[in-house]
Amino acid sequence: MTAPALTSIEEFYQFSSPPFRLTPDPHYIYQTQSFIHAKRTLQQFITTDDGILLIDAQPGLGKTILLQHFSELPLTKIKAFFIQCFNLSSDELFETIVFALHLKPEKTKSKNLMLISLYCKRLRKQGFHPILILDEVNSLPSETLKELGSLMSISLSKSPLFQLILSGTPQINDSLSEESLQIVKDKILHRISLGPLKRQEVQAYIDHRLALSGGNPPTLPSQKAGDYLFRFSGGVPRIINLIIYRLLLLGTQEKKHELAFIDFHKVIHELKNEGLLPHIKS
Repeated sequence: MTAPALTSIEEFYQFSSPPFRLTPDPHYIYQTQSFIHAKRTLQQFITTDDGILLIDAQPGLGKTILLQHFSELPLTKIKAFFIQCFNLSSDELFETIVFALHLKPEKTKSKNLMLISLYCKRLRKQGFHPILILDEVNSLPSETLKELGSLMSISLSKSPLFQLILSGTPQINDSLSEESLQIVKDKILHRISLGPLKRQEVQAYIDHRLALSGGNPPTLPSQKAGDYLFRFSGGVPRIINLIIYRLLLLGTQEKKHELAFIDFHKVIHELKNEGLLPHIKS
């Protein structure tokens, strides 16, 4: 006997792409006031052509999607290179930067530093403005963070070879408080701290993503859904995505185009039992 074919969420609701994936997707960016402020600060930082911008946020609040969105913008004469750090040694950090610049790494850190320097000098002479974006810097050991001082000490005439954007969880602020990292901290011009969605933004966030996905999205009990989701997610976009994804999965399995509060209750109950929801203080 042939097993029945499985139907995906995208097939059932005829979505053009998954609207509530946990993987960051710049296509679905929702412009909150916090995000708009962050973009404005990024633009101000670029115009200074100097120093370091620090971005900190708890996991799931959208710092990576903000940086991906920025690195993919068609900005004239801006060359942005996005690098995820993930507990790299100082040697590995320089190799990773060289890879991000589409160059072939050398065997030593000093030679890789020279490669980075020569490449950025070439970009500058061609009229480009290079920006290195280092995400997850909170995972870097202190010794590796110190090497950022070496990177920032490279200059061309009166200007740096590149600007640096550092992004991570708020723990990065504790790391940078070390005396040995003062040379890095002294070069920070701006700091962005991303927060969760506000209660009144949650429903608009969901509607925005469903509208961009096209197809035939389900009907949700919109009058209270935003408040209900805020209660169990704390306004964290990643948790909202998880809840709505599981809600859509339930709708697909039960062939529903109208989802009620009983469906929300089922999903929240399942996620709580699985330990996948954070403990939110009332």
